[in-house]
Amino acid sequence: MDPPFQRMRGHRAAVVEMRTQATRTLGFFVRKGVFVAHRLDLADNTHHDPSLYERYGDDVLKLLVRMDPSEKDETTDVEAPIGD
Repeated sequence: MDPPFQRMRGHRAAVVEMRTQATRTLGFFVRKGVFVAHRLDLADNTHHDPSLYERYGDDVLKLLVRMDPSEKDETTDVEAPIGD
């Protein structure tokens, strides 16, 4: 998938989705190049039930609110290539 990482929109913008052909993984970045996966599901399931994105995104937000700001990166452009 290109790009493999995308931020969610609106109030879930801190949540990052990592997409592969078969899966959707929602999590967040600690810093550039360090992704923490929190919810994983099959792409077929999320296509069949789009509300899963909201539920999984909210699960990630619940985790982020408990973390120290220095332990997460909620703003960096995740769609740019990670390597040089």
